[in-house]
Amino acid sequence: MSSQNYAYCASLKLYVTLFCLVFIGLGVIQIYPLLPLLRQILVGEIDLAGGQIDSIEAIRLICSMGFIGIATYYMILENLRLSKYQRRTYQWYRSSYPETQKNLTCYSCGDARIITRPAASAISRHTEHFCPQCGATLFFSLGE
Repeated sequence: MSSQNYAYCASLKLYVTLFCLVFIGLGVIQIYPLLPLLRQILVGEIDLAGGQIDSIEAIRLICSMGFIGIATYYMILENLRLSKYQRRTYQWYRSSYPETQKNLTCYSCGDARIITRPAASAISRHTEHFCPQCGATLFFSLGE
């Protein structure tokens, strides 16, 4: 199951990265003609408050930068989340907390009740196993 989880997470990371790179590329294509304008703004040659810039160019610049920023943020966040799902498996939990070898218990409070729920990712089939008493997340498994 671990190799299947690893392969599944790796393919989702690739999918997320490629999907987001399309949107980052679209933002770069939109912002490329405005690079001289952006340079002038950054070095202080153009005052944004003084009305020296065309409003359409300003809106296009802001939207392009926002587009790139949101796509980059989502790509980084989702890849970090998938890395956590890939790393924190049942085998990892058993090896990290040897005191739980006999019975599956919470490492934090020792409670034997373990509850599952869908993981926080919208694109993943992972299940989060957590302790209902203290709320600690124990590990993630690949849901069927």
